[in-house]
Amino acid sequence: MTADIEDGPRIASINPKQVTTNHGHCRYCGNTNLTRIPRGRFVRRFLFWLPLKKYVCYRCHHKTYRWGNRQKG
Repeated sequence: MTADIEDGPRIASINPKQVTTNHGHCRYCGNTNLTRIPRGRFVRRFLFWLPLKKYVCYRCHHKTYRWGNRQKG
């Protein structure tokens, strides 16, 4: 389950040197390198109990929330 978020100009404030992961792929451009970024204020304050993780695709600049309950391995 994903929810796409359009934040526009704030994408420039994200550090592109953050850890890049292979957590699925971007639904818009197909890029497999998504970068984890901090969650939005609303999710942090009101939906803190949900295992949501926020990712950005630097190829097409789309942001998405993904369920974060996958086990590393």
